[in-house]
Amino acid sequence: PTVSAILVLVTEAQSALTATIRSRCQRVTIHAPSRSDALAWLAAAGHQGEVAGEALQLAGNAPAAALDLIDAGFVAAVPELASDLVEIARGRCEPVATAGAWDQKLDRQAALRWLQGMLLALARVGGNVLPSDRVTASQQSVIDAVGERVPAEELFAFVDEVNEAIIG
Repeated sequence: PTVSAILVLVTEAQSALTATIRSRCQRVTIHAPSRSDALAWLAAAGHQGEVAGEALQLAGNAPAAALDLIDAGFVAAVPELASDLVEIARGRCEPVATAGAWDQKLDRQAALRWLQGMLLALARVGGNVLPSDRVTASQQSVIDAVGERVPAEELFAFVDEVNEAIIG
């Protein structure tokens, strides 16, 4: 590149960059907007209430990603996913068949991320580290049904399996 050229390197994992690359970069951290700002942005885009809150939580507080989830119809499928998860926990539903059905009609990565968030919410509520005002309606339905029946160790083992599936 010429002397006046500027290269922009974007990463979510600075530690994965070599020391040589990191030493030659100026770090600029960009934070997600506050939850209230993100909800206001989604409302301006025509989405509000529980749908916007659920989408925002699923997207890790990233409003553009939340909008993509809403537009793709994923957020509308969340109550069904929660119901399926409750049925699996109660032994009334075959997990592999259910996962196959999810895979046929939903984006796999989005479904895996939802499952990851759901399992973590169950573990956090069980450990009293997730405030009740941060639990969505679909998460609450699963929490109410599953309750304390699944030990935290098992939940975190499931989270590890989901993480491996997300990575591929």
